[in-house]
This record gives sequence, C-alpha cells and structure tokens, in this order.
Amino acid sequence: YNKSIQELYIGHNNMGTRGIKTLVAGLMENSTLEILDVSYNAMKKQGATILSEAIQNTKSSNIRIIDVTCNKLGPAGMQAFAKLLAVDQKLEGFYVGRNDLGPEGATTLGNALRVNYALKEIRVEGNEIGNIGAWMLVDSLGENEHRTSAVEKLALGWNDIGLEGVTGIADALKANSKLRRIDLTGNNICCKGAQALAESLSYDLSLDELILAENNIKDEGAYAFALAM
Repeated sequence: YNKSIQELYIGHNNMGTRGIKTLVAGLMENSTLEILDVSYNAMKKQGATILSEAIQNTKSSNIRIIDVTCNKLGPAGMQAFAKLLAVDQKLEGFYVGRNDLGPEGATTLGNALRVNYALKEIRVEGNEIGNIGAWMLVDSLGENEHRTSAVEKLALGWNDIGLEGVTGIADALKANSKLRRIDLTGNNICCKGAQALAESLSYDLSLDELILAENNIKDEGAYAFALAM
C-alpha cells in the first residue's frame, strides 16, 4: 500500500519462484511503482508466468521498466512475458539478457513486438539468438503504413550474430525511422557485415549510436564506415 516508492531494485537476491510469488501479492495493490528490477533471481518459467500475469491483470499497475536479466527463463519463460508484451502498452523498457532464449525465444519476443506500440528499449544480450533470432527480432520492428514501432534502443551484444543476421539488421535500418541506438558488441560481424551496416547508414536518419566493439571488422569495415561518415 506504499504510495511513494517508484523504483525497486532487488536483483541478486536468490528469491526464486517463492520470492516472486510473495512479491506479486504486493504488486497487485501498488500503483506508484514504475521500475522493477528482479534480475539474477532464478525465477525460471514458473516465476515468469506468475510475475507477467500479475502485471497484466493489475489494472492499477504503472510499471514502465522491468528487468528480468539472468533468471533462467528459457523460451518457455519468454513465452509468458510475450503474452504481457502483446497487450501491455505502458511498459517502455524490457531487459531480458542472459536467459538462454536462443532463436526460439527471440522469435517469440519478435512476434510480441509486432503488436506492441509502447516499448522503447529492449535488452537481449547474451542469449545466443544467432542469425535467425536476430533477423526475427529486427524484422518485427519494421514500419509500414499499418504500424510504427516505438523501439529506440536495442541491445543485441554477445549473441553469436554473423553476416546473415547483421545483413538483416542493416535492411531493417533502411525501413525504420525510430531506432536511435543499437549495441552489437561481441558478435561475429566481421568486415562484410560492417560494410552492410555502413551502407545502410545512408538510408537511416535517426540512428545516434552504433556499437560494434569486439567484432573484428578489420580495415575493410573501418574503411566502409569512413566512407559512410
């Protein structure tokens, strides 16, 4: 029944499913909380289902950012949050890094994003989504006469994304007017992928930050960006 706390950070506390269930009982009555960080708590699929359903069914909820980083969710846990993202138009930030999502989980998230018009920031670092997962995510952010994506920041670092995946990202940039920041740190982009991204910059007028640290783009990639600048 607290009416003042707007941010709650309780990550790294080994809460597990039972802890999440107890927390949810309080969230059901709360209307002031805007940022909830429950990262590194091993909530797994069951905890994800409990938390996502609670937020979805609480009409008074005003949570804008939820951090569930490193909670052993897997594709099944992502499915629970996808149901929330498909209907919730208040959430602006969703952080789901290091949850073993794989391509399947990334596809599930992408499908939810196709019907979401509110999320502005998504973090999916360290989930081994690969080329297929990366393509499914960025394809869901495409814009046309029927919809406009709200996503401005996308973190895809350490996901084993190679040339095929980054080519899809480059194509998405050509058709997206909202993305301002993309983090691709620690993938397998190399010089040809860097060249594809550099070529897309001539189409994109919104991107402020493109992070390519630890990708071995070599001289050819650097030269492509020099020309693009």
